[in-house]
Amino acid sequence: MGWIAAFLTPRRATTAATAALAAMLAASWASGQEPSLTAAYFEGLRERGLFGVAERYGLDRRAELPAESAESVQLAVELSRTFAQHAWHSTTAEEQAFLRTRAEEALGEYRGNEAYPRIEAVSLERVYRRLDAAELALWNWTADPDDVPARRSTLEQILESRAALDDWIGSAAASASRPVADRAPDDLSRRELVVLIHAARLKSIDLALRAAELAETTREKDRGIRLAEEVIKRLAGSSERGTTSALKGFAIRIARLTGDENQLRQLVRQVMNDRSSLAARQDAVAELARFELDQGRADAAARWLVDSKAELEDINDRLRALHVEAVLTMATNAGPQREHLLANAREGQANVNGPWRLRNEFLLLQAQQVDSYGADAAALVRRGNREFRAGQRNESIDTFRAAADAATVPAGRAELRFMTASLLVESQRFEEAIAECEHVARDASAPMYAARASLLAAYCRGRVSAKTGSIDDRNEYQRALLDHLNRFPEDETAGDAAAMLGAFAEQTGRPASIVDADRRMPPAHPRARESLERAVRATLGALEQIRSGSTDSFDGRSARDWDADAGRLSQRLLSEPGTDVSSAHRLLNAARLLSAVSAPKFDDVLTLLNRMPQPAPSDDSEEWRLLEHDAAALRLVCLVATARYREATTTLDQLLTISTGDLLDVLRKLNAAGRQLEGARRAELARLELATITRVRLQSPDLTDDDRMLLAVCEAEALFASGRFAEAARMFEDASTRRPELAPRFAEALERTGDPKELARARDFWQRHEAQQKQGSATWFAARLRLARVLLALGQASECRKLILSTRIVYPELGGPDTKRAFEQIELQAAAKPAT
Repeated sequence: MGWIAAFLTPRRATTAATAALAAMLAASWASGQEPSLTAAYFEGLRERGLFGVAERYGLDRRAELPAESAESVQLAVELSRTFAQHAWHSTTAEEQAFLRTRAEEALGEYRGNEAYPRIEAVSLERVYRRLDAAELALWNWTADPDDVPARRSTLEQILESRAALDDWIGSAAASASRPVADRAPDDLSRRELVVLIHAARLKSIDLALRAAELAETTREKDRGIRLAEEVIKRLAGSSERGTTSALKGFAIRIARLTGDENQLRQLVRQVMNDRSSLAARQDAVAELARFELDQGRADAAARWLVDSKAELEDINDRLRALHVEAVLTMATNAGPQREHLLANAREGQANVNGPWRLRNEFLLLQAQQVDSYGADAAALVRRGNREFRAGQRNESIDTFRAAADAATVPAGRAELRFMTASLLVESQRFEEAIAECEHVARDASAPMYAARASLLAAYCRGRVSAKTGSIDDRNEYQRALLDHLNRFPEDETAGDAAAMLGAFAEQTGRPASIVDADRRMPPAHPRARESLERAVRATLGALEQIRSGSTDSFDGRSARDWDADAGRLSQRLLSEPGTDVSSAHRLLNAARLLSAVSAPKFDDVLTLLNRMPQPAPSDDSEEWRLLEHDAAALRLVCLVATARYREATTTLDQLLTISTGDLLDVLRKLNAAGRQLEGARRAELARLELATITRVRLQSPDLTDDDRMLLAVCEAEALFASGRFAEAARMFEDASTRRPELAPRFAEALERTGDPKELARARDFWQRHEAQQKQGSATWFAARLRLARVLLALGQASECRKLILSTRIVYPELGGPDTKRAFEQIELQAAAKPAT
């Protein structure tokens, strides 16, 4: 089949020399020109494909002219026409849309009813832009001729466009009949109007034949042909240039549409033999090739195209596209030659540009679908796609499901089931989507789709759990993600599953699961940094809970386990050195983790803080400033923890020179960071805090209410850390009137006094607080645990045991492993005390 390959190499007429020459001509076009010369100049550039040159010249020249000048109006018309033709030759949908918008904008100053010269030409060009949209719809339909809704929509646009064109013809004819005396010097002359009307009538014939081609019934088709023939008769005697050639082309199209093969071949021979223009001969060859293809004679079409190439000086995109279509059609039943023909078609399709490319792309996709799914399944896939485009979601789902059942290729069957599941997800039919995904996930012949289906099934379970709020559904979601990670640890979807698992664990308050999810996250995954930050927050929170003394473990993990996680995460944070603010954040988080473990090495933490990147002198951003506050607070903690009290005092004195707002922010962070200290060192830090608070009050008497509240909270925390619990309780009580979340700290301070009266107040508080929480929630269990401790401290051991027993009756697990262990320890202590 070497004769097929002979058609593939196109000849290109445009050269760099032509482009350079056109650019020089455009640069030298300095003065105003006659409209006919302007039109001829632009037409020449468009024929050579030099759209950019034409557009630059037109835009630059228009900027020099008043909008009401005849030359400016003519340039608007030519620019619009150039942008529109450029769009047809563009290779991307984005560029096409941009150029079509520019074509519309070029006419924007002239709406059609103003007293501008040559306004009829603008009105006609605006109609042509409407025709462009209709023709684009036509080309999109030709890609899939079985798409009936698209066919009807396109036909409607074609008919509306033709009606608009006929309206313009009537209006222009009336304008042409006006006396010469009624015309301004710059208006279109009667001759110019006649030329435009003639061209519009030729376009009207073209649209009538396009409507006939789109017609669904013979009657509608005959009507379109009849309308075209009426206009052809009217123009038959015209002496306008190119009319005879154009009418012969229409006669050839009519012969093809009516199926008159003898007439078609006779007319094509006439055009090929009578020295018609190249474009006319190319169109004639294309029409006969189209006829052969429509008759199912692809081999004949291909041979005709190859034989005709020798008679033509050049072949255009339309002929190349028809040849590719012929080869693809031949490949359908070519047996062993199929792959060879498909390769030829792909090679030829690479040389096809413009709208002709659309149908080639569809046919190539169709051939690929047959190979991927089997012929019957491929046909169903095309129908499903049409239904989807028409908004028939449920019908599309049913069709894709049927296509999966009909598929003869295992991998293709898995792909179609996955596509069905995706459509079900879009329709929020999650249970059905899960069932489809489970089919695919079990299919060992398609590992790629198995992994994607497994992840999609997990996603669906997440949506179900979010909708129902059921504990069982949440557990199913978590189990699905874990199963996916266990089954596909090396697949690219593993990172997505780990990110979903981490986010879900954060929503449900499961820090251990957050850290486990991060451990499974591939380092190079786009969401790896987000996962790491989440794991850092979870680990710091867990270590804070353990340090608070309420339990020796958290979320089922011991302090030793959390310490190990902190060390591992800090190493990951330090593995990415840098000098920007993100690098500084990572280093600070590593320092926080190392300072939060059970036995921190504060000297090592200080070394890390000394390595922190510094902002550029000109960078005074809020992000850097807050980062420096965090680092300063942690540095003070480390200095106190290593008994470097003088250096700590000096550092704090230096901080007093910054603004009051910044200093208050450092104090707040210092109080939070200092919680890992105990005994004398925590008391020393508290002493420094209290001294600083006193100096702030003396130096800044005009503090805002919010600043005073922050200062009071910092002072209460410092008093608590100093062992001055009664004073701390009073300050927390006052502060809790404005900030209710501080009330538990008030109760904790009361407990630490050891005074029976204050313990009784703490008991009353925890009883009220428990009643305000949702029964069975984490906060409810925490409140009952504190209440049990207070009852034990008051010597009310039997009341303490009753509280724990009543809790266990309703909730045997007592809220989880950690709280259960804490309740059991209190219960043992209560049992060891005599009854009171």
